[in-house]
Amino acid sequence: MPSPNGPAPPTNGRRRGPIVLLVLWVVALAGLGLYADGWSTDNRIERWGSQLDRDVSWEVLRDRFGGDEAVLVRLGGFGVEDAAAQAFAEQLGAELPKQAAVEDVVSPLSLLNRWPWPVTEPATNLERLVRGLDLQADGPPRIDFVLRIALGATPAERADLARSLDDLRERAKAAGLGLRYAGHPLVSAALDDEARRVERTFVPLLVLLAALGAWAFLRSVPLVAVALLPAATASVGSRAAARAFIGPSDLILVAVGPITFVLLLAGTLHVVLRFQHHVGAGMAPREAARAALLDKRLGCSLAALTTAIGFAVFRISALRSVADLGTLAAAAVLVVTPLSLFGSTYLLGALRSSRGSATASARPWRKLAAFVARRRGLFACAAIAVLVAGASTPTFLQTATDGLTYFAADHPVRVQFESLEAEGAGLSSAEVMIERKDESAWTVSQLASLELARALLAAPGATHVVGPELILDTIASGAGRLAAMPLLRKAGRLDESGKIARWTVRFPNGESEQTDALLAALHGVADARVPEGTAYVSGSLVRLHEVQATLVGTLARSLGLTLIATTILFLIVVRSARELLAALMVNLVPVAVILVAAVALGIPLDGATTMVAAVVLGLAVDNTFHLLHAAGPMPRTPRSRLHAFAEVGGAATVSSFSLALGFGTLLLSGFAPTSRFGGLCAIGAVAAWAADLLVLPALLPWRSQRRG
Repeated sequence: MPSPNGPAPPTNGRRRGPIVLLVLWVVALAGLGLYADGWSTDNRIERWGSQLDRDVSWEVLRDRFGGDEAVLVRLGGFGVEDAAAQAFAEQLGAELPKQAAVEDVVSPLSLLNRWPWPVTEPATNLERLVRGLDLQADGPPRIDFVLRIALGATPAERADLARSLDDLRERAKAAGLGLRYAGHPLVSAALDDEARRVERTFVPLLVLLAALGAWAFLRSVPLVAVALLPAATASVGSRAAARAFIGPSDLILVAVGPITFVLLLAGTLHVVLRFQHHVGAGMAPREAARAALLDKRLGCSLAALTTAIGFAVFRISALRSVADLGTLAAAAVLVVTPLSLFGSTYLLGALRSSRGSATASARPWRKLAAFVARRRGLFACAAIAVLVAGASTPTFLQTATDGLTYFAADHPVRVQFESLEAEGAGLSSAEVMIERKDESAWTVSQLASLELARALLAAPGATHVVGPELILDTIASGAGRLAAMPLLRKAGRLDESGKIARWTVRFPNGESEQTDALLAALHGVADARVPEGTAYVSGSLVRLHEVQATLVGTLARSLGLTLIATTILFLIVVRSARELLAALMVNLVPVAVILVAAVALGIPLDGATTMVAAVVLGLAVDNTFHLLHAAGPMPRTPRSRLHAFAEVGGAATVSSFSLALGFGTLLLSGFAPTSRFGGLCAIGAVAAWAADLLVLPALLPWRSQRRG
């Protein structure tokens, strides 16, 4: 029987239960965090290329020639006859081949040592070969070293190469010389550094700012802590799962932590704010927690299921990193949402006291909904205009062609890359490989008669071509020509079987349309000039271009499938066709806003920005489900709809603007994918809030709805 003096105080077991749960939760979170901290990063072009479907041309280049990645090292700043520069160049020639990532070094100095065959006028022809390889040129004296990167070079070995080149540059500077170096392998190494910086600097900053934004509304440290626990669990847990089951991180997978954090924080804030509302209405914490769970469990569950499906459809992507991110995000949402609902409310019920929200705080949202409903025509027309604008953006969206533009204009990697290209060094290349259809080996006379290099050089954008002709032109006829075959293999112009010949076509970085035109021209020239052969056109950058081209298709297909799944799940809470149409339009408005913003701001599609639409759709769906569910069962009257906006408006505002503030901190990053992702997500979070509170009231039916 209850005590006549009032309810019995909680037992020690009841007091200890939440403490034990909290301690176990924090310990598990710390353990996962330590494990996830060892998640390595790998942004090699070869790894990106291997994620696509099988490509015969890529396999020929990789298996027969060991790939095509290279780094150009240019020594300059010296006179025509400078003994000190010559001595430093010889040091470079000795030190560069020692790097673990380097398979071979081609330079004027190395050619002197690898030319054992008879030549006509050796000095003259060797000079012609050096100039043909573009290792020296007219103008200011320079010596170029081309480092061929080993196919199996690890990210750590590439990072070591970058650091060694930095040291050599300082040594050259001390000697009064200039040393510059550039190449896509160095770009990949710099991308790895930036991805680690995002994880260790900007993701914690996002969490901190989102927490401060939530505290500004909740004014309670315990409530903010309870809201953050599930979000942090999803973020850290998804990263730990990626390390355990998927492999290294990259520019796409690095986003899984921030994405899962914001999705779970948005849902948990609805529960916490509902608990705060009930406490403000006079309920004890335990009863308030139970009431909040009953109020929000269906809305949170449906929103989580919709969001999980939205990310799961990324499995259709041809790019494995996109598919893996979708799997991780979907799993995190499905696993942590029940923990958020039941674990958080259990902890909330154990709070001895909590700051309640005044009931008057619901009045602004009730008034705003009534205001929009009275002027529904204006707001509905604005929403339709935004949707039409968003639907027209796919034709204007650009795709990022490579990783160079990810860096700020003053980043050392980009500065050196662009300065060398300004001097005519085409640092991007396409490899044209031709195999005889009769499967016989190429002969010297056949290769010499092709004259394919000159035809390939005429392709739009091509700046330099290195083919078998360049080496054959320096060698005498007769026995010398026969001895050329081993040299052609050593120079990578013939494979070991002698059946596949190779031409390297260099070109500067450009837009995707320019790259498409160049590749089409190379195919056409090879097929026309060598009808007796089968032409393969590939290359690391070509493969990366194909990777980028898949992003637009991934965005369109994922949005389409997510919309279908969202429609089905909305049928659980809507009560009429008009409600369903209103809900779908409201959730498409923020997606349209970010698409328009991307076009207006000149933001191209890359691995990070492709994820923004799914994140924004998840935030919008979360608020919409809560608004529709809060309106209650049929009949739905104007009073019940106003009650729904009064109940959910505050929570939607807290979650949306807290996340917008957190995402906005990513704009401080000098790394373009991070800043673009953060900026578009911040815009999308505000747009999702505006769609739910300014567009939904204009589209919903306000007359009483009855069954039948």
